[in-house]
Amino acid sequence: LDCVILGVAISFSIKQNIYLEFNNFNKKIIKDLFEDEAISIIGFDLKFTIKALIRHNITKISGSLFDIQIAYHLLYPDRRNSLDVICENYLDKTLTEKHVFLGKGKTKLLFSDLDKGKAAHYACERSNVMFDLSKILQEEMAEKKLTELFTNIEIPLSMVLAKMEMEGISLDVKMLTAFSAELTKELSLITKKIYVLADEEFNVTSTKQLGKIIFEKMNLDKKPKKTKSGQYSTSEETLLKLKDVHPIINKILSFRGIKKLLSTYVDALPKIINNNTQKIHTTFNQSVASTGRLS
Repeated sequence: LDCVILGVAISFSIKQNIYLEFNNFNKKIIKDLFEDEAISIIGFDLKFTIKALIRHNITKISGSLFDIQIAYHLLYPDRRNSLDVICENYLDKTLTEKHVFLGKGKTKLLFSDLDKGKAAHYACERSNVMFDLSKILQEEMAEKKLTELFTNIEIPLSMVLAKMEMEGISLDVKMLTAFSAELTKELSLITKKIYVLADEEFNVTSTKQLGKIIFEKMNLDKKPKKTKSGQYSTSEETLLKLKDVHPIINKILSFRGIKKLLSTYVDALPKIINNNTQKIHTTFNQSVASTGRLS
């Protein structure tokens, strides 16, 4: 959401391309190109591109779209779908890696630090392969009867997801802060009850210590299951089998449930609010899960 467009590489035929810096002079040209409904736009992870363009007031994108990443994922849902992998598979070409331009470690540069020539080389190389790959993938999708799915469902969905990601989700931080205090207090009370039932204090979050309490001191299972590391298993599945054996088990399960709620949602979500929009902006991935679900 906070990315800055430095430039746009455009390929309009095989090995013919141009790199336009995203400055005040070129912005109108770029805007007119992307908002021209007669022009087909080919790219990789177009959802990300569309969001960046919308952020820079290029909003009326109405031409047909072809996303290399989504097309390849439809064809091969179980394979990695990074641009370099797709390029090697189809074009037998190795893309120049980022570190060649940016370096590594403490001296690693940002793209904004590169001179125009290097930035253009990096962007145009990728623009060229996208142009070359589009025809190949279009033909393969047609052969496997995936074109309709790609055109009528996946691409429109990608644009809907882009808008959803841009819109974001509002949080009632005040309510969550109060809820956090309430849950923390409840967690403290449950912890004390666990200590009483165990007849000693210990680190309830430590599976090693918990295992010794349950299976060695309290002997709640005559044949306790162990993990590959040799420790007692205290997984939820294991504890659920013992929930009627001793009341400490239900207290431990309650402790874990509240702890999870706090760490995953109640305390975690306010920390990822965007400073500019005061909302949470998630990312919906179309081309990760092989089953076709969003991730």
